[in-house]
Amino acid sequence: QPDSKWRIGAGEFAAILLFLIGWWVYRYKKLRRHRLVFLGLSLLVLGFWLNRPLSAVQFTSLLLGFLPSPATNLLFYIVLLGVILPLAFSGKNIYCAYICPYSALQEFAGKISGKNISLGKLRRFLPVIRNALLFTILMAAAITGKATAVAFEPFGVAFSLDLTAATYIWVILFVSLGLSFLFKRLWCIGFCPAGAFLDILRQISTALRRPRG
Repeated sequence: QPDSKWRIGAGEFAAILLFLIGWWVYRYKKLRRHRLVFLGLSLLVLGFWLNRPLSAVQFTSLLLGFLPSPATNLLFYIVLLGVILPLAFSGKNIYCAYICPYSALQEFAGKISGKNISLGKLRRFLPVIRNALLFTILMAAAITGKATAVAFEPFGVAFSLDLTAATYIWVILFVSLGLSFLFKRLWCIGFCPAGAFLDILRQISTALRRPRG
């Protein structure tokens, strides 16, 4: 393929800085009290400005070998490395709690309503649903060869307000955000396939880092 000019601008530098700050906020307890402030910053930068939250599509693209050129799509790799490197070196999923802009939307919704209804026994089954959704996405991608064979994450319409998106995506967005006024981060707990994938990577990283003897 013909060589492409590298596209590196303010967005790429902002994304790198965002992931570095997220790591510092996690590492230093004195900074953790400002976690919501940093989530708000991530919501503005990674969400509304860059519209590049982590999604399951990025993982299915990797598994299928569909890799965009880093010269023209550097943000794709910045987000992936910003998420995966902390997992590899610390065994901690920092992205979901400190950087994810959709997580920020849910937390702010909860703060506005002041509600946090207990999920009770249902909380034990929600991760099972989330893993099943991830399995469905991966199997559909493997069978069809399309990274977006099954796509239901509402991130795109949440941050780009894409009026041409499928109606069911808008329904998922409004329902998930509406429920977040009552239940803390319900999407993250029971329906986010990207979060499920990160938890699997975290478990693998923890197992590999565990001393053997």
